[in-house]
This record gives sequence, structure tokens and C-alpha cells, in this order.
Amino acid sequence: MAALRSVVLFIVFTGIKSEKTIFDADSFTVVDPSTISNPTEYEDPTNCGSKLYSMAVEKDKNMAVSIRVADFNKGNADYFRAHPSLALCLQKVFSRVYDVTKEKLKIDNGYETNTAASSHTDPDKRNYLRSGCGAVISYRNSGDISEISKAALNLCPIIFEENQRDIGIYVDSTKVLLFMTGDITTTPVYQGGGLTATSAQALVNEGLAPKSIPDCSNFPEISSGTEYPTGKTDPTSVVGVVDEAVTQAMDTDVRRLAQYFGTDVDFAGCQPYPGNFLTNRCPVRVMNPRLFNVLVNLKAYAKNANLGGPGGKITVDEAWNEGTDSSSLRAEGRMIKVKLSAGNTAGNLGKLAQLAICAKADHVSNSGSYILISVKKQKGRKEVMVNFPKASLVSVEPPSSKAEVYALPTEMMDEEDQYPLFDSSGRLDVQVSQGATLSKFMAKDTQFRYLRLEPAIAQCYSKLIYNENKWLNASDPPIDIDIVRAFMSNEEQKSLIQSSDERYNTHTLGQALELRYASTVQNSTSVYNNVRLLKKIVDVCGPVFHNYGFNMNLGLYPKSVYVSMDEDQFLFWSSSESLIPQGFTEQEFDLYLEARREAALQSRIVDPDDLKEACFEPAVPQRQHIRYKYKEPKAILRKRRRRRQTADACVPSDSTDFCTSTLKHRQAVVDELWTLMSKNKHIYHEPESEVEDALKGCLLACGTCLEGAIYEKKLEHCSNLIHWMPFDLMNDQKDMTNFFARDNLDTFALACEGSGHCLLRAPIFSILAPSVKLRYRPDPARSVIEDLYSSEENPSPMLSLLEELYAIHAIGVTKFWVKDEKEISSMKLALQAALMYNPDVTEVHVYVTQPNSKSPVQGEVEKFVKEFAQGGCPTYTREILSPFRIMDPPHSVRKRSALLLGKGSEEMMRKSLSREIDEFSREAP
Repeated sequence: MAALRSVVLFIVFTGIKSEKTIFDADSFTVVDPSTISNPTEYEDPTNCGSKLYSMAVEKDKNMAVSIRVADFNKGNADYFRAHPSLALCLQKVFSRVYDVTKEKLKIDNGYETNTAASSHTDPDKRNYLRSGCGAVISYRNSGDISEISKAALNLCPIIFEENQRDIGIYVDSTKVLLFMTGDITTTPVYQGGGLTATSAQALVNEGLAPKSIPDCSNFPEISSGTEYPTGKTDPTSVVGVVDEAVTQAMDTDVRRLAQYFGTDVDFAGCQPYPGNFLTNRCPVRVMNPRLFNVLVNLKAYAKNANLGGPGGKITVDEAWNEGTDSSSLRAEGRMIKVKLSAGNTAGNLGKLAQLAICAKADHVSNSGSYILISVKKQKGRKEVMVNFPKASLVSVEPPSSKAEVYALPTEMMDEEDQYPLFDSSGRLDVQVSQGATLSKFMAKDTQFRYLRLEPAIAQCYSKLIYNENKWLNASDPPIDIDIVRAFMSNEEQKSLIQSSDERYNTHTLGQALELRYASTVQNSTSVYNNVRLLKKIVDVCGPVFHNYGFNMNLGLYPKSVYVSMDEDQFLFWSSSESLIPQGFTEQEFDLYLEARREAALQSRIVDPDDLKEACFEPAVPQRQHIRYKYKEPKAILRKRRRRRQTADACVPSDSTDFCTSTLKHRQAVVDELWTLMSKNKHIYHEPESEVEDALKGCLLACGTCLEGAIYEKKLEHCSNLIHWMPFDLMNDQKDMTNFFARDNLDTFALACEGSGHCLLRAPIFSILAPSVKLRYRPDPARSVIEDLYSSEENPSPMLSLLEELYAIHAIGVTKFWVKDEKEISSMKLALQAALMYNPDVTEVHVYVTQPNSKSPVQGEVEKFVKEFAQGGCPTYTREILSPFRIMDPPHSVRKRSALLLGKGSEEMMRKSLSREIDEFSREAP
């Protein structure tokens, strides 16, 4: 538990060592008693493990959520003693009692100095209040005192056990003295309130019960002579081999073991419970904390099932062997031998083994007369699991004799929980991410079995492998990437990396990789070099690290590429300038890589999952050219193959009354345009008849529906026509191209007025748009006017194709002016051309005039960008889609627009703009 950690920090700027204690709510600075004037006044007579703190420094802090320093040190002494375990115990008791009774508790007596405590006649009260490991508590108003003692006996023993201590409790009619025992008290203390050793221990046992009993029927029963997992006869193949046998002489390691303090389990040769004082412990009750948790669950499950008889009690015959057999898992307290206290039959043992698996045992074997339960290593009393894409690993700690080999830098000691250590023994073949086993990330020196590994690093490597191989054919040899170095111990780092190196303390944290293409890959082609690998790392790992809240550092070396996670900044270096790609300085390449990372974060790097699919006849927009020839996109071919007729589907038809009645109008349009082109302009495309055919197929053709054979033919002819026509777009200057949604007068004014250029100003548009927007009177005697190329009766792709063509001719910054997400969606083709196909576009600016629509527009553009990048063919597209920004209209433009449309002239301006647009919507002759 975080509340029970005690850590040491080093104040670097002064060089002074300052010890800190982490309580449940705050961290406190420890005071050295030898530095104060009256140390005997603040002595701990119990040696319970408390520390001394300054009231002046800590008075405004909380030791736990509801436990204030000011309430604990009620005498307001200059200094006070406290222990985080007592603070946590008090907090839990306060919370439980309130949950049950809705009454709040208070501290009557907390810490007291030697002088203040001398008035108490009871020695335990006097000593434990002085120690900072005890407190007298009561109701603020009134309540059942037994609820306080019950909560304390349920909740506090498990907290105190971690310190090899027991609970002490004195109960009277209105108050409870609660303390954690010290060296002067070697067994639990239960006094007053009708408590007996038996009744108090029953409440302690009750506190060991899990909150709920799961359904264990889905777990396998283990019959005599078999084991779980099946086929794993040697438990060390699952839980790892013994690293170092724990003996009584190893104080730190012995204290990490837990003693089962309940009386609801029988322990061979150790009845009754002897107390938790270190020298009192029975080895048969002592075990690894993970195994302790399994036993807590198992005894409850067996009791619930009445396994072997009423109460289903179990017996532990063997546990920690005190290191006498150094090869046995019992030497580390990671194996226990268990049977039923009654009804120990083969059938019942099979069910007991099933319950052990349900209780989260890692390995279980059934001998026929007993079962052996084994567990993995685990740090602390509570399991901390770290989830990787394909597995979960348990946080562990090495034997104390090897702690320095894996220790964090001194300035990071308080961050230990952020950099968990894992045990590789028995886990080397575990796949932590797709295609990557834990063994790949181990230290190169196999004597170091523990490692740190960030899930982002494992995911980075897996995605690199996938990315490099996803375009290969089944018969192609794989593109392998070797991990030169991942985790390294402190000993390895000392011999390999200097403290001034940027890589120092990154491999030891499990946050770095050194990679290279496998020799078989490097020898096959020069394409697979370190610069390529560096770019791939940026493309693939940049977004992975970003998702975990990290930036990245990169290093380029003669035989490898280095990458690590960084909390703050992007950083690149090269061990030699000769390694930098031609055309770049190191600084320029640094900026390039950082910009590439930003592109990767925005999904702007063209990287389809299926290259064949993406490159199968893609619809690539092209600039105007006399040799252009429309090629039917794969999307249309696919739709045609999969098209299914449904009741509400649009059925294409070219024989409607509309098509028949408007033929003469369409013929007049075609005749007029052909005369304009052939008489007044030189037609460069040959043969000239193809241009005329394209004109007729585009504007003379008539038919319903936005898909189907009729519309597909219109696409072909209209596309050919706009590429062959002897009229250009005139947006050939840098930063001049603007788009706006059709019929939106506000954005039309912003896009087309002043120095900007928009499609309406393009000669080809002024020639074709009036035809596409042409209107006619079905009945000359009536005033009703209808569109000649309406979306319902005769849809035309002309305007969308013109927008796409305009976008592919843009240069520099290209601007889109929209009101909302619907308007930007209507410009998808133009947006795709500008972002993905036009290499001359330096940036796309999307100006949103409706402020509350910026976020929806951003989402729509990001969706399109991801779609474009995942579906584009790198042969035809830019390598990286153009950068884009979603913005408010510039102030100067907004001001100009306001002047144009404000101060009484709004209606006049709108009429003027409407007339300009209406010129393209004239009535057919």
C-alpha cells in the first residue's frame, strides 16, 4: 500500500539527505531526534517504528483523509511522533463506523510527549500515546462502542501485520484505546468491552474474509496425480525458480514474508496463533504475500462449500522452510502443502484444488493425499498488475542482496511504483505484445532475471515488425528487426554507457530500445538501412508513446538506431554527421523528424494496411493535360460487383419525362459550348472529336441517380472534358486558392473578395458553371423555373470535379471557408486532392465562421485524414499529407466582411453577391 511506503529523498541542491515518510494523504519530513534540544521528551518507549516530525512544518497536513495532524497532536507539542500504519488503521475505522452507524468519530488522545503522557496510570496507554502508534477514539456524539472495536479488529490487523506487529485494543463504555504493538508487546492485546481472546480473534478472522465468494464451478477439478496448468509438472516452469533462499538472518527479506494470523486455518505444529513479533513467528504460518492472499481466499471458499464437512476447514502442513532446502519454492515462502482438516478424500482434494485455482493460485498439483499450491513472486501485500497488449505481469522486488543491481537513481526513489520490476523466470515465452515475447526485452547478461519494461516499448516493437511486414507476399522472407539492447541492469550500464550519454538511465528504466534490421535483411537490399528504420520508428512509435503521454528521443548510430520515451521533449542526435541523410544538416534532420512525428500523431503519413488494395486502380486526381484519359476507379468497379437491388434503391433511368422534355435545352447548351471552344479557342487535344464526345457525354446525357451506369458515364466524360478544355483555372500563384461551400454567401464573400482567388474566378468555371446551373421553364406560359441538371432528375458531377481539379492546381497555403461540418464534408474530394495528392500544397487552413462548429469540423477533417492516409497508394500520393489547421477566420478578414455586410448595407451586399452567383444560374433559351 502506498500509505505504508517509507522513502528517502536527496535534496540535490543542498546535498543534504532528507528522509520522508509517505502517509496516506501527505508526505512528512522526518526530524532527527539528535538535532533537537530535548530528545528524551519525544522518545518512543515501545520501538514501534514511528518517526519524529515537526509540528511547525506539518501542522496543516493530513495523515489520512480524515486524520489531521492538528487532531492527532492535540497538545500542540513542537514535535510529534506518528506511524502511517496507525493513520491508515484509524481512517479505515472512522470510515467503517460512519458507514454502519452514520455517526462520526473523533480522536480524544493522539500523540503525547513524555511529560503529557506521565499522567496516565495505564502503562500501555502511556507508552503507546508517547510512541505515536496509539490513539484514544470515541464518538463525537454517541453510539455503540462495540462497533468501534469490531471495525478495529476487522480492519487493522492486516495493516499492522505488514510491520510484523499486532493489534492492541482497550475498550471501556465510551472510548477505545487502539494501538499497533511495539517491541514491548509481543502478542495481541484484547481488553474490556466484553472481549475475550476467542471473541476478538473471531472478529479478526472475519476481517480476513473476502468481500464476496465467486462461482468457482468453471475452473477445472484437479484429480490425483495431475496439475494446473495442465502438463506443467514442474511448478517453477510457471512461477519461476528460486532466486535466493530466505533465512532468518536476512532481516529485510524475512520481513517481506507474511504470517497468517487467523485461527480459521489449522497449521501443523503451530496452534494457537503465537503473535506477529518477528521472533515469535511459526514458519508454517509464514509465506509470500501472494500466497497469503491465496490462502485467505481458499479457506473462505472451502468454508462456503462445506468441503470435507461443516465449516470446510483446511490444514497447512508446510510453508516457509527457513531456507533449509534452497532449491524448494518453500525457501522463498512461495509453496504451501495443504489438506482438509476433515474429509481429506481424493474427491474432496480435487475440489479443493479447483478452489485453489479459483483463489488465484498460479500452480496447483494434487498428490492424492494433499495439494501443493505455488505462486509467482510479488512485491508487497497487494498484487500490482501491469497490463501489456497480450499479457499482464506482476510487479516484483529482487532479494535485498541484489537490490542495488536494479535500484532506481537516487533522485527517483520516491517514484518506484511508476517503474515496476518484473520477473522473467518462468515467463520468457510469454507474449507481451503481438509477436514479441518477454525474452526479447531481457538484459543480454542472463544472470539478471529481473527487468523493467514499459508497455509502450513492447507495443512500439510489435507495431514496427507488423508495419515492415504487412505489405509482403506470403512467399517473401520476413523483415526482421533485432533488439540490440532493451533493459539493462545497473551493472551493465556502468560498463556500457557513460553518465554524460543521453541514453544513461533509460534502458535501466525499461523505456528504451536499440534496434537494427537483421543481417539477413540488411544483406538483401540497401533499402533497409538505419535512416529508414529511424523514420519507421517515428511513424509507428511516435503515436504509441504519445498515447501513453510521452514524447520520444532518437539516436542514429553506425550499426543501430536508439529510441526512448521522454516525458518532456523531442530530441534527436547522431553519433556522426556522416550518418545524416544527404541534403540535411543534423539540425535540419532533427526538425524534419519532429515534424514527421507530428504528422504521425495526426495520422497524416500514407500507410495503407493493404497495399495491393490501395494501389489497385486508384482514383488519382490529375492536373489539366491534353493527354489525360479518365480511368474508372476501383471503388466504382467494386460497387458494381457488389450492387444489390433493394426496395428503396434508386434505379437509373434515361427515359424519364424530364429527360425527354429537356433534350432540346441540353442540346442548346452543348451547341453553345462547342461553338465557344471550337471557334474561339484552339483545342489541343487530338482528335478533336473526342472533346466533342466528352462534352456531349457530360452535358447532353441525362439520367437519374448518383450511382449506376448512367452516372458513371457522366463521370468519365465530364472528367475528360475539364482536363481537355482550352480554359485554365488561374490559381497558379502561391497561397491564393480558396474554397467555399456553394450558395453560402457569407463564406463566398470571405473566400472570393479582396486578394483571394476562388473557383468562381476561374475561366473554366465561368464557362461551365452557367451550363450546369442552367434553369428552364417546363411550361413557357407559367413562371415556374426548374434546374436543368437537378440532383433528383439529372445529377451532374461537374462542380465536384471542378473543385477537385482546382485543388490539384493549388500552390502553397490552401484555404477552406466553411460554416460547419456539413459544409466541409461537401468538399471531401477537394480536401483529399489538396491534402493527399497535391505536392505543392504546404498547408491547409480550414476557417470556421460558426464558433461552436470548430470542434465538429476538426473531427470531420481528422476522420477524412485518417481515411485518406489508410486508403492512399504511396505510389501516387504524397508521403505525408499536408499539415492542416482548423481556425477562426483572421480578424482582418472578419473585419472586412463586417464592413461589407454591416451598417445598413448588408442587404445591398447580399444582393450584389447573389447576382454574381445567379449569373451562373441563368435561364435556358
